[in-house]
Amino acid sequence: MPSGTTVTERARFEGHANTSDSEHPLTLLKAAFACLAAGLPFTVSTPVLAQHMNDPSAACMEAGSQVDVKICLAGSYERADAELNETYRRIMSALDEAEKTSLRAAQRAWVTYRDKACEAEAEPYRGYSGEGTARLACLEAATRQRTQFMRTGLWWKVEKFLE
Repeated sequence: MPSGTTVTERARFEGHANTSDSEHPLTLLKAAFACLAAGLPFTVSTPVLAQHMNDPSAACMEAGSQVDVKICLAGSYERADAELNETYRRIMSALDEAEKTSLRAAQRAWVTYRDKACEAEAEPYRGYSGEGTARLACLEAATRQRTQFMRTGLWWKVEKFLE
């Protein structure tokens, strides 16, 4: 089986053509344990979706000029990053040492992923005025997504042990 195949592709390969990802929770669990056993960080993440600056629900759609949009996105990204950092800090304070090590490795891997994904999203605009705007829109959206992902998966530890 080629690396990088999805659970659905693997199920189809193994003869389960009508199997969806949600019908195989153990497959995800097995993948997590395999990564951890191999010393690799394992993270489930929402992929960064292309062209956030063209999404009608994106931040700063009401800004006028390209300069206004870029200023607005820079501020929005700064706020999203501060919220993510605070979420990460609060969650880390509720974890034991093994959990902290795992989350730290996952977060570092996610930052690398986010930066590469946003670089790729800005690439079609390289050398044009939209390059920085595309990158900022991607960084802002990906950072908000990561905060939501961490709150959905780990915030219960904060609620249980710190509040």
